[in-house]
Amino acid sequence: MNWSIFLLLFVLFVFVLLILQRIDPKKRVIAILPLIPALIFTYNYVNYRNAGREALLALVLAVLLTFAFWLFIGRYNRTRSADETIQVLGLDD
Repeated sequence: MNWSIFLLLFVLFVFVLLILQRIDPKKRVIAILPLIPALIFTYNYVNYRNAGREALLALVLAVLLTFAFWLFIGRYNRTRSADETIQVLGLDD
């Protein structure tokens, strides 16, 4: 098992999953579009390096870590929509 490939993929998967988890729900589709080429390059890199075991282990551990993050932090501090946080002040305010 190549630990450098595992760590690289683990950090990448955690980063991608945390971004998807913490993005505004209305903007989630827009956020996924730039990540698609990165995931395609990652898939090609894993196939080129023959690192299927490292990629699978990194993905499973990244999902577990981001689930723990959501369980302990994300449920209580949910991502608010921009509609909820923007406040328009009028002349009377």
